[in-house]
Amino acid sequence: MAFPTISIKTTNYTVTPGLESVVHQKFDALGKFIGEKETAHAEVIFEKIGDHHSGKIFKMDMNLTVGGKVFYTTATEDQMEHAIDEVRDEIKRKLIHDRTREQSIMKRGGQRIKQMLRLR
Repeated sequence: MAFPTISIKTTNYTVTPGLESVVHQKFDALGKFIGEKETAHAEVIFEKIGDHHSGKIFKMDMNLTVGGKVFYTTATEDQMEHAIDEVRDEIKRKLIHDRTREQSIMKRGGQRIKQMLRLR
């Protein structure tokens, strides 16, 4: 499955078509972690903090809604591409954590049912 639709918003920053394609390219690989959920939508917010010319002045926020669950992460870096990478890695970590949590809950439920059937 491909990554869901991505809506991009900006504050004090203009997104070039090249940066937009980088966002889509980097986040398309995360589609396999989403699975076949019925609803998935991503909202990306780019922001330039202050009038500095150096330091961590680029901020990226991302809200990812998958099947009613909301995953949020933010990153502040010196280059927008670095912020994109950091957000992608954090969203990937959260999606994997949620998937393994759901699987372990299902396993525990199955084990309890099996145990109750043995006691009869």
